[in-house]
Amino acid sequence: MQKFTDNAATQHAHSASPIRRYHDCALHHSQRRSRTTCNGASRPSHVPPTALLQHPTEKEIYLHLIILYIEMKRFFLLAALAIGMSAAGFATDKAKVVAHRGHWKPAGSAQNSIRSLVKADSIGCWGSEFDVWRTADGKLVVNHDGVHDGVVIQTSNAKEVTALKLSNGEKLPLLKDYLNTFRKHPNLKVVCELKSHKDAEAERMAVHEILKMMKKKGLEKRVVYISFSLPAVKEFIKYAPKGTEVYYLNGELNPKELKAIGCAGPDYPLYILKGNPSWIKECHDLGMKVNIWTVDKKEDLQWCIDNGADFITTNNPEELQQMLK
Repeated sequence: MQKFTDNAATQHAHSASPIRRYHDCALHHSQRRSRTTCNGASRPSHVPPTALLQHPTEKEIYLHLIILYIEMKRFFLLAALAIGMSAAGFATDKAKVVAHRGHWKPAGSAQNSIRSLVKADSIGCWGSEFDVWRTADGKLVVNHDGVHDGVVIQTSNAKEVTALKLSNGEKLPLLKDYLNTFRKHPNLKVVCELKSHKDAEAERMAVHEILKMMKKKGLEKRVVYISFSLPAVKEFIKYAPKGTEVYYLNGELNPKELKAIGCAGPDYPLYILKGNPSWIKECHDLGMKVNIWTVDKKEDLQWCIDNGADFITTNNPEELQQMLK
């Protein structure tokens, strides 16, 4: 006869099994049966209850099969529900935090400064976004506005541009120096925005110079490209290594149109996606991701989280991180 153990861990491991539940129900039912054999003779009182299962009646077999059927049906219904929720686009991953122009609000930092990049990594942001311009003499620099302290970047030489100071005292950085800092922070994604240039050829050349520099710095697998310029987006898609994510910023293309040109998805302003909330699910159904910018108010950050944004670009990365915990 099989020995039984009171080991709690063993009982717990079996408790969730449908087959175990079937056995327990059958055992309970058997214990309630009359202690008589099929010919009317009394069963010895020392016969363990499990022995009664060796010769179950037809009614008992039928009852036990019903119990097993119910348990298995419940299991498959729950599995189907989980699959259905996933197919319906329910987010299973938290949104990733992108620091807009770096984490520039703390003391000693400034927008698009090298310090802002370091600060973004120090608080665990997924990525740090920055903006790139091409100077008149073909150098790539990092700054948001096309004019800084009265100097027009596109029509000025790099020597003049990089002599300009940011609000924290740093000099306006060359892209190569900015990327060298990214190399020292390997967990931070490189979110590179190429600004729209007046000279289409200069913009095209900037795309290829950026691609070349990313390869030289060993950052090809960490970089994400974004731009308001559709020609620049298409150029990045065409010439960047296969699998590189490229997003369009302007907002006028719907998900199917973005998919058709090879975009990884939209990187659209909040008001565009609030006006077209179905686009988020449609993008996910098409295998694309969604970034929303620039989201700073708590209620707007919550809207992005609730609606399944994959990335959220914000000037308040620490607040967003707290909300995502």
